[in-house]
Amino acid sequence: MRQTIGSIIVGLLIASFGVAIFSSPITASTQTYTVTFMEHGLPNGTAWSVKFGGQVKNSTTDQISFQVKGTSYLNYSIPDVGKYIPTPSQGSFLVDNSTTINVTFALPFVKIVITKLIVVDQSTGTSVTQLEPGNTYQVGVSLQNQGNTGTFVEINETVLMNGKVVESDVPILSIGPGSTASATFLWTPNTAGVYTFLVHVQASPNISESASYPLYVGVSPVKTYNVTFTEMGLPAGTQWSVEFNGEVESSMTPTITFQVSNGTYTYYVNNVSGFLPNVTSGKVKVNGTTNVMISFLPLIFKPVSKLLLSYDGEPISQLETNTTYSVIASVTNVGNTSGQGYLLLLGRQGTVNVIDQKFNYTLRPGQTENFTEEFMVNSTTPLTITLTLYTLTPQGAKAVYNSTSQLPVIQKVTNTTKSQTSNTTTTTTTTPNTTKPTTTTNVSTPSIPTQKSSNTLLYVAIAVVVVVIIAIVLLVRRR
Repeated sequence: MRQTIGSIIVGLLIASFGVAIFSSPITASTQTYTVTFMEHGLPNGTAWSVKFGGQVKNSTTDQISFQVKGTSYLNYSIPDVGKYIPTPSQGSFLVDNSTTINVTFALPFVKIVITKLIVVDQSTGTSVTQLEPGNTYQVGVSLQNQGNTGTFVEINETVLMNGKVVESDVPILSIGPGSTASATFLWTPNTAGVYTFLVHVQASPNISESASYPLYVGVSPVKTYNVTFTEMGLPAGTQWSVEFNGEVESSMTPTITFQVSNGTYTYYVNNVSGFLPNVTSGKVKVNGTTNVMISFLPLIFKPVSKLLLSYDGEPISQLETNTTYSVIASVTNVGNTSGQGYLLLLGRQGTVNVIDQKFNYTLRPGQTENFTEEFMVNSTTPLTITLTLYTLTPQGAKAVYNSTSQLPVIQKVTNTTKSQTSNTTTTTTTTPNTTKPTTTTNVSTPSIPTQKSSNTLLYVAIAVVVVVIIAIVLLVRRR
């Protein structure tokens, strides 16, 4: 019985533990994304604002950033700033990563572009490239206002056959900024042949655009192929445009497509504020469906620098006191756009400034400027050289590069050697690159004996005389 009760208790504990484990909430970390609105076109220091996801922020710089937690679909709106109108002024997008929205402010302007021909069969509602006599069609063009303010547009549309007017229409439309509109009329061709469709657009102030299209009635049109331009590198929703075979198309999506027959055509990629396309123009040979890739890179001014210390034009890594040296600072722009700034060069031994110079520079992409300064060190304290690069931005000077190097300093050495019989003084002066010995020799004259030396010689002579006399006396006695 006790064993049974014990088993039941153990089972209940295990079950409770399992429930506790599986019922524990699992907390997932929420990703935070940064959405930055980048302003272009306003005078420096002008205040502007953005309303994004219900939150309003203001700034006098060119950036306004928001932090978004988790994936969200959010709306934004940007009000006018005085007479300056933003493009885009509103929109919405899915926030699932950090992104940048370019906003261009400009004074009011209108830009009308004829984007494409429209030919729709009235009975089926489908677009056609070949018309048939006796059928009714909607014929016209699509227009786009690429400006930042609305306007009224008058479109003069005329169908010609062998130079004679067959049909004409003059619709008037109101078209808002960034909007697209269609201007069409109904036409029933009676005779087969190739017609010419002329379009002339007028708008205020002083805007005039024209286009011409062939209309194939009862005959096969020339076969056409898609030529698609695909961009990479632009933030989502950024408007860009391409001129191809005299026709301009713009888009806020990554692709722009034209239709042409086989042949060789010229294209131009128009500027996008803050970015540089890898190609601005070129030629395309069309022999079927064709794709052209366009890469946009952010405009970056990026100066870098390096230092060289030299003596008499030769590089060195150690300094000597009381010697004049040159320091050369080179600045190179490795970015893709021009810019300007200044370089601060500071050389210090302890608290003593040996070098203190400012150099201004303006550089094109790939350009290098060299700046030279001479200096001398007077003590053996190590020399610390600091180089700082600044670029000039609408917000002021910004430090973009810094390097520090330290060089040892030694005392200039002089070596001297002397001889007793020949007084020779050799002085060796050592510089970082050259050694120049200078030798001076003084020949000595014979020494004059001193008084002490004379007395010694006298005593020796007397002793010799005495020895000789004694030897003579002894020799005489033996005889």
